[in-house]
Amino acid sequence: MRTSASLAVALLLAACVVSPPAPPLPPRASGAPPAPSTAPAPVASPVVAPLPDTRDDAGIARAEQDYVALVVALSPETATGLGDHSRDTDLDDYTRDGEEAGLEREEAMLADLRGRFTAPQASLAARTALALLESALAVAVRTRRTEKPPRSRVRPVITCSTPIKTSVPCLGR
Repeated sequence: MRTSASLAVALLLAACVVSPPAPPLPPRASGAPPAPSTAPAPVASPVVAPLPDTRDDAGIARAEQDYVALVVALSPETATGLGDHSRDTDLDDYTRDGEEAGLEREEAMLADLRGRFTAPQASLAARTALALLESALAVAVRTRRTEKPPRSRVRPVITCSTPIKTSVPCLGR
């Protein structure tokens, strides 16, 4: 036991001994390559990148919420498909006036986003979300503007070309 304790103390003392400084290097002869240095390499201080300006992040997050609210308002059927059941009893407005009103709201939102965030000061995630939002609105507007609604929105389900034996008279005869 005494020997292991003595050995531990000896190891501790040996670890505490400071080694003498290295002898100075002799002057170098002309034309000779420099001698390798035994001094530790200087430690470079870490470069700290400036924090990005994210003042528009909150506005972009609000625009995302406004877009979801717009989708729910314009298309209750889509909202239900997305899991928002606040308008499950409503159907989309397929009238020409309803389509035009929805299109105008989408165009207004797209113009507002492009006007407010011309050069967004936002994080990468927020700038990506904004680009996706603007793209979704632009595609929706372009698609709805180029698609022509059918001339006749109401098509008869029952035709009366073949007489049917029923107590309900055929409509349109």
